[in-house]
Amino acid sequence: MKIVTNKIKLRVPTKPCVSVSDGLEIGTSLIRELGKHGGIGLAANQLGINSSVCVIHVRKDGLPKVLVNPKIVSRSDELVTYIEGCLSLPKKLIKTIRNKSITIVCDNFENEIIFQPDSDTLTNENYLEDLGLLECVCAQHEIGHLNGELITDPKIRFPKNPKVSTKINRNDMVMIQKGDDTQMVKYKKSENLIKDGWKII
Repeated sequence: MKIVTNKIKLRVPTKPCVSVSDGLEIGTSLIRELGKHGGIGLAANQLGINSSVCVIHVRKDGLPKVLVNPKIVSRSDELVTYIEGCLSLPKKLIKTIRNKSITIVCDNFENEIIFQPDSDTLTNENYLEDLGLLECVCAQHEIGHLNGELITDPKIRFPKNPKVSTKINRNDMVMIQKGDDTQMVKYKKSENLIKDGWKII
């Protein structure tokens, strides 16, 4: 199946899935397509299916999580900046601001699911390697798709009154890009690379 890239179609919020069994069947298709396209998450409407189902597969040593009719019921006040890509927006990397942790409910899980970082002490050096945080960001990304949101939306890229520091210190890690190549480097090292055509994203 082809990934939907038409933004008008992606803007339409999905309809709730009628039954858990239908949702899990859609989830199986999503897992199969995710394997073909090489992502870590996929929402049903990215395949043209108008159902509130998404799948997340961040931890490759575990099973993918299928979420049927997921809803975020609480969000942390603390926010993090992240760099996100999207199968529906090929070759784009967008700097986003996300909640550090979220709690969701969905029809195929009896209890709430909490997505949060694995580490209690995230630093500029390790936060992009924290799989728990990546899973949390991925969950917000895919549930956003089901609600007709994209990572290019101003409220995700530039939320009002973000509780995150905008000051960059010389030892902070930043992501830079030149053409299709991206790297994580310390800000102080990026200064010379910027002169060579790289840009901070």
